[in-house]
Amino acid sequence: MEGSYTLVGEMLATLLLQNREAPCFFAPSIVDYMKTLDVKNCNVDISDVPGMIGTQLSQLIDAATEEDYDSVLRKYINAICL
Repeated sequence: MEGSYTLVGEMLATLLLQNREAPCFFAPSIVDYMKTLDVKNCNVDISDVPGMIGTQLSQLIDAATEEDYDSVLRKYINAICL
């Protein structure tokens, strides 16, 4: 098992350097960043954010009014503070 992380890292780096298709467990925006190291030109999509955080961000983005936004925000703030 020793050296496994290094080996996997080298394999991933080789794929990226050869401009091959990225492994399916990386979001496209992560691959963009790994290739360019330029966070300003990475196209992050909300669907790249997994789980509860992605759901919360989607609800905030989809809020039609300021009141809707505040309501969603309060809901999650209250959940964190409990």
